[in-house]
Amino acid sequence: MRYYKFTFLILLALCTMGAGPCDDVKEVMDGSADDDSQSCDGADLNQVCNHSLDFDILLAGATEYPPGMYSFEIVAPDESVYVIDCQLLRADAAMDCTGPNLAQMVAGMDMQDYTKMRLHVNGAPPYCTLSVFYNDALLIEKTISPDYTMTYPNGENCEPVCYAGKEAVAVVIY
Repeated sequence: MRYYKFTFLILLALCTMGAGPCDDVKEVMDGSADDDSQSCDGADLNQVCNHSLDFDILLAGATEYPPGMYSFEIVAPDESVYVIDCQLLRADAAMDCTGPNLAQMVAGMDMQDYTKMRLHVNGAPPYCTLSVFYNDALLIEKTISPDYTMTYPNGENCEPVCYAGKEAVAVVIY
C-alpha cells in the first residue's frame, strides 16, 4: 500500500510537467500500472494511448445556445488550470477558440443539436473541476469523477491501458 501511495505522489508531481491534465494518474490509482503478469509474446506493441475525457454541455430551457463568448476551465488534480475562450457568432456556426491550452482542450458546437456543446480534454484525470462561463458569467462549476472505459490497443494482456471518459452536464443561460 505504501508503494502505491509513493508512486501516486511521484506521478502526481510529474503531472505538473506534462502536456495534459494528469494522463497517468488513473493507472496508478486502479493498480493497472504494476501488473507484471502480462504476456505479450509476438504482439505488435507499437500502439500508444491518447487518454481523453469528453464533456457534453447541454443547454436547458432554450432552443439553442445564444451568440457570445464562452470560456471553459478545467482544474486538474495537481491544481493545474487549463482555459480556452471561444466566440460563438451564431448557433449554427463553428466556434472560434483561442487560449494557451488549445493543445489540451477543444470545444465546439454539435452541428446536429444546437443545444449541445462538446468539450474534449486530452488526459484522464481521476477527477477534475469543470467551469463554464458565458460572457464572463459563471454558468456551472462542478467537480466530476468520471467513469472511464478501458481499452488495450496492444491486446488485453499488454500495456498500455487507455482511458476514455464521457460526462454530461447541464447549464442554464438566463
